[in-house]
Amino acid sequence: MDAPKTVNLIRRIRHDFANDLQVILGYIDLNRPQEAKRYISEIIEEMAAQRTIFEKVEAEMALYFYQQMLLATELGVILRYEQIEIKTLNKLKELNEPYSSLASITGDFKYADDEPVIYLSLYEKDNTINMVFLCDRFEQNPVLRSIKE
Repeated sequence: MDAPKTVNLIRRIRHDFANDLQVILGYIDLNRPQEAKRYISEIIEEMAAQRTIFEKVEAEMALYFYQQMLLATELGVILRYEQIEIKTLNKLKELNEPYSSLASITGDFKYADDEPVIYLSLYEKDNTINMVFLCDRFEQNPVLRSIKE
């Protein structure tokens, strides 16, 4: 990932962190400590879920998948990585995947009350990357997208 993309990613992380702190301070100002604790617990849970990409893949891949996870929030979904067993990012980067596939399969989610959690596993075999999406809101579960190298 080049420097401008890395800086943009850091800006996004800082922005989200500042928003989280403002929410927590708001709950404290309103004398609602239980809500503040609940919100902090949700942040901790989110960070634990992100561990998959930061501990199980190399650095460039981790940054790319983290960026894709942040992009998914713009679709109104929470992306969680289950398994990542691929060797290269070239085709994924070229096609802006998994974001592009998420955009095509989550169109009906935009007006939902809460953000659905979508679990994604990526596998590479015979020059094909398979992306397996799982979500309780999909009519067909799982949704499989394949990309040929």
